[in-house]
Formats: sequence, structure tokens, C-alpha cells
Amino acid sequence: ELPAIEGLARVDVVCLDKTGTLTEGGMDITEVRPLNGSDEAYVHQVLRSLGSSDPRPNASLQAIIDAYPAGGDGKAAWTVTEAMPFSSARKYSGAAFTETDGTSSAWLLGAPDVLLPEGDPTLGEIDHLNEQGLRVLLLARVPSGELDAPDAAEGDVPTALVVLEQRLRPDAAETLKYFAQQNVATKVISGDNAVSVGAVAGKLGLAGAENTLDARRMPTDPDEMATAMEQNAVFGRVTPQQKQDMVAALQSRGHTVAMTGDGVNDVLALKDADIGVSMGSGSEATRAVAQIVLLNNSFATLPSVVAEGRRVIGNITRVATLFLTKTVYSVLLAILVVCSQVE
Repeated sequence: ELPAIEGLARVDVVCLDKTGTLTEGGMDITEVRPLNGSDEAYVHQVLRSLGSSDPRPNASLQAIIDAYPAGGDGKAAWTVTEAMPFSSARKYSGAAFTETDGTSSAWLLGAPDVLLPEGDPTLGEIDHLNEQGLRVLLLARVPSGELDAPDAAEGDVPTALVVLEQRLRPDAAETLKYFAQQNVATKVISGDNAVSVGAVAGKLGLAGAENTLDARRMPTDPDEMATAMEQNAVFGRVTPQQKQDMVAALQSRGHTVAMTGDGVNDVLALKDADIGVSMGSGSEATRAVAQIVLLNNSFATLPSVVAEGRRVIGNITRVATLFLTKTVYSVLLAILVVCSQVE
């Protein structure tokens, strides 16, 4: 939408979703660590079966599919009896299978700090990986039952850690540097682990990347949330509703907010932001509510859009100044002429 170009030039805060904006959509599996004495070959078979359970995999699951394709090593996936796609609210996906020998099993794959109880010793190992900017998923076996039940993760048995490497966009660092030079604050809000998101932002040179905050500990009061937003730069484990609330909190402090994203979990925030920016490869809902769609899927396009908007505003200001000056001189000249006639 053409007015959005001028609007983006007035933005003083840009909220970014990490995946698809600072990082490329794809990921690569760097390591699978079996836990509690689990057999590595069995873990690979579970991952292979999970990959075949979702017809519309997200980036993490696609990396698993690429690493463990059905038919790989001459092994086919197990029969899927129940499947639960990934949810930004739950932070995990799951599936139940009938294995080759006829036994049944159910599995969850998702955020370790959600699936593991607080204080679990495995979380320390995971934090070390997150500090390197790696994304870590936990594979856990759960008792057979309703996978989408609120207590589905209770009694789960950690089976393996899946370590994923995120591909940083080569032009993201320069884009963040441009916004800093233009006095535009950058806030990274992501559903991923806060430490991991902070490490990625730090690699890209984002000012304040060391100030990371887990959104599960954020205050719900709008004024306190606005203060937290102004004091911190990186937020992890953010739910779709929180993204919307964060945008509203910044707007309540008089900020003009732009929001970028590519997934359905960004729709609420994109819709409420002063300027919504979607990637061309994003979901249909995201593109529908955004005022700007980056067809080349490159966050690095935004500086040129901002520059164009500011050029337009500058031209309008100069023309307005010119006409104001001419009007003042015309009025003064008219007054002088009237005064001279009176004399």
C-alpha cells in the first residue's frame, strides 16, 4: 500500500520476528544427542516417523525430514495413528505410531524448557547450546492418550536432544546497523528460547542483544509491559497474543511501531502495528493483513523503503515551506500596498 511507504519513514520502533527475518527459513541438524540410554538408531527412526506425520512441516520439522527421509537407510516410517501439528501456544508438536513390531508409542517434539520440569539437569546442557545461537528441540516419549490434552506432557520421558543450526541472513547485520543509525529502536520478539534468540541477535551486532527477557516472566499490566519493552531488546518464548500486546504497549508510549513477520503467529501483531511488513513467502493470512509485502523475502529491502519514504516526506516539507514563504511574502506585500494607498 503506497501510504505505508510514508508511514514506515515515521517509524521509531521496529519489532522483528527472528525466524524468516534475521534468519533464513531453513535449518540444518548438527547433532542428535540420545538421553537416558536411548538407542541412537531407534531415535533416528522416531524422527523419521515424526517427519512423515505432518503434511505441512515447519522449518524445524523440515530439517528433520531432510536429515532422516522416509526410506532412508532402507527404513520406512511407522504407521501414524494420531498427529498433532506444532502450535506457537503449546511450543511443541506430537504424533502417535504403530511401530514395525505392532507396539504403540506416542511422542512430543518441542521446546525443552516447556516439556522439562524447572530445575531438570538437562536444561543446563541446553542453555550451553542456546548460548551458541543453536536451536534445541526435545524429543520425549509420553504415555498413550490424547496428545492435544493440556497435561499431555506430564510423565514424559526425555529421549533425545535435536540440535539445529539456524542460517543467518547475510544482509541482516547491515540492516540492523542502518536502523540504529536512523535512531530506530529494534526489538526482536520470537517464540524461540530467549537465550538462543539473544545469541543470534548478538552475532548480528544488535545493540542491547545482551538484554534478553523470557516473555513468560513479562508483566501483564500494559504500563509495566511498555517499560519492559523499552528497557530490553530481545524477547523469547513470546505467544501470538503477547506479540499483539507488546505492539499495543509500545504504541501507548507514543511510539510508531512497525512489525515484520511471516507466520500466522504474527498476524495479530501485524494487524495492530502502525505498519505491518510481511515476507512474500509468508502465510496467506500474514500477507493479507500487512501493508508492505517484501516479494524478494529480504529484510534488507526495508532500508531502501524507509529512505524513499523519508525522501517523499522531505520533498513535501520543502514544497510546503516554499509555499508558506511565498504566502507570507504575498501577504506582507499586500499589506504594504494597502498602507501606501492609505497614505
